[in-house]
Amino acid sequence: MGIKLWPIHPQPLPDELLSSWMIRVARDNGFKVHSFYAAHFGRERQIWNRDIDHHAPAWLLDGLEAHTGVQRVRLEAMTLRAFESVVFERFNETGNTRFLMPLSIFHRTRRAYGQQFCPLCLSEDKTPYLRRRWRLALQVVCVKHGVLLQDRCGSCGSPLVPHRADMHTTSTFPQRNTLRQCGHCRGSVIAAAVQVPRETIDTQRCIDRVLDQGFATLLNQDAVYSHLYFDGLRQLMIGLVALDAFPGQSGSFERAGVGDRLQRLQAAVALADDWPNRFLSYCSQVKKPYAAFTKDAAEIPYWLASVLRQQLLARSAPLYRDEAEAIVTASERITGRSDISTARLLSGRSIEHALARPCVSDDTADMLVASLDQEVSRSSGGRRALLLRDKVMFITARCMHLTAPQLLALDPMAFGGANCAQFSFWDRIDTSARAAAMLSWYLDRLRPQLLQGTCAPALFIGQGGAPLKPNAVSSRFTRAVLRANLNRMILNWDEWVRDPYNQVRVIQKVSCKT
Repeated sequence: MGIKLWPIHPQPLPDELLSSWMIRVARDNGFKVHSFYAAHFGRERQIWNRDIDHHAPAWLLDGLEAHTGVQRVRLEAMTLRAFESVVFERFNETGNTRFLMPLSIFHRTRRAYGQQFCPLCLSEDKTPYLRRRWRLALQVVCVKHGVLLQDRCGSCGSPLVPHRADMHTTSTFPQRNTLRQCGHCRGSVIAAAVQVPRETIDTQRCIDRVLDQGFATLLNQDAVYSHLYFDGLRQLMIGLVALDAFPGQSGSFERAGVGDRLQRLQAAVALADDWPNRFLSYCSQVKKPYAAFTKDAAEIPYWLASVLRQQLLARSAPLYRDEAEAIVTASERITGRSDISTARLLSGRSIEHALARPCVSDDTADMLVASLDQEVSRSSGGRRALLLRDKVMFITARCMHLTAPQLLALDPMAFGGANCAQFSFWDRIDTSARAAAMLSWYLDRLRPQLLQGTCAPALFIGQGGAPLKPNAVSSRFTRAVLRANLNRMILNWDEWVRDPYNQVRVIQKVSCKT
């Protein structure tokens, strides 16, 4: 003998949640919800001590199919598992699932606000019922009415427990439409509707469009599967929270209140718009964006991960010497200039550290001095004097390991009056004593040509006697290095003057007698 259908077995309404339909079935048949299902499935089989929309047991779905005539496939479509491959890639059989708002049921008590609803939809429904999408954390606004969803009773603030709304009534035949009634306080769950601005509704429409289509289209990219798009949005929200974009907010997206989720979702959708330009613009204004947007991530969808790796990680990842040299070579091919600063601008990478050596070798230093000597031999007058001054400055700084400010702070009185006969440019000047002799020659023979009758307290001066400034020294040094085509071998002033024995830079007064 076959199983008899229940006298009244209403058909599911559009996007109706399984638990909502089960409540309607029991009450349309004139019974309390608990009493009805206990009578047909036995009291030893518990139904309402779990989230049956999330984890509906097979025996329950089989029994409902047999007693109502609604096909099993239709019943399964009413559960949250039906969002698999649309909202999330894999359904979690035992625990919480991404983007599904948990109820946190403990001893039949709901401790989380996982059941949302639109107050106006529930008020206007001829037959009130709960929509399946209202259990998604991605849903924060009713686009039909333009109002914020509610996630708790409007009278007492408790989580919704619609199957308990008839438990305290003494009538054997409870009211049929009790989904508007709170299972805790017996009052109406519907609170005053909160209108939201148009841009908020547009954000929800964007989410709903991806849900309906099953894919999202990002700027300059192919279509992205919807669950990958939502995974990316979730990672963006995690990063925004880590960067303190929402002060006072923390915790998972699925457990956050409606207002908090709205803020996060709106910001994430905005970053994904005009992808990836707006996102990269935001990252340029915050510290350590890569660490923030990869936080707590076991796997990041490619549309987001590719930008994170290529645009953010690449700028902070270790750069090896051969990679840096390849960048400089490519820059030379494009611009025709052998210039590290140009290569840095073109690649967006800081490459000096990868090309750096412990210090400039003596052979390389000789090449720079030889290049200056060639210029001196082709020059005359004031230009020749300036080039000789540069040569003296660079050699002095290298021998004494001086920064530009330290070089310019040298006292002329420390080097005057020495016997310059011992000095010759034909010898390699590689000690402090020889550098001091060179400075004595500079004070006696070259500096007067630059003074042109004026009086200046500084050791190194420009044409006319004006004291040099550190940026002028740096500019002259960069010019000399580029002229000698040594910009790959001498990257900066620090390398030029670095002590190969790692001596501490302590500058003492030096005389020719040292």
